[in-house]
Amino acid sequence: MSQQNIEDLKIDQDAKALLFSLIAENTRLLAENIELQSEPVNTEGACKYLGIGRKKLWELSKDDPAFPQALKYGKANHYKRNDLKNYRDNVMLSLNH
Repeated sequence: MSQQNIEDLKIDQDAKALLFSLIAENTRLLAENIELQSEPVNTEGACKYLGIGRKKLWELSKDDPAFPQALKYGKANHYKRNDLKNYRDNVMLSLNH
């Protein structure tokens, strides 16, 4: 819904103000979500995101070629959150077919 659409609505000014506020908040949250999706997460974060334990994460990283490649930061592994999301979505899709 655009600002013009809201202006054209035949509703109280307070309701319009609330709609403008909600649109602004939604826009901010979308931008924040995009930023978070690009941030790498450590092994613990990857496990939590996927809902699996460290052993299962290790097994997937070794046995499943579709599993996201780890990023090395020193001795620690990190994963791109967006890659984990895509992997999870693909697994869920394959389970539903």
